[in-house]
Amino acid sequence: MAAIINRRMTAEHEGDFRLEGIPIPVHLWQGGIDTNVPPVMGRYQAQAIPDCIVTSYEDEGHLLGITRLGEILAAITG
Repeated sequence: MAAIINRRMTAEHEGDFRLEGIPIPVHLWQGGIDTNVPPVMGRYQAQAIPDCIVTSYEDEGHLLGITRLGEILAAITG
């Protein structure tokens, strides 16, 4: 689902979208052994987004949204 939303945003705002321009706080969760979105990309995004809240899990991969779902939901609803 995220890929569909991401592609739609890209298509609608081709060339307009900048991470630096995000006007709201963003939570970013990054797995240290994620091979789909490598940690270097997470670090880049975290530095570029003005109000970025980063949580890293060194021993997690791309599916940390499943394994850490309770923590993520608590963070975004808390």
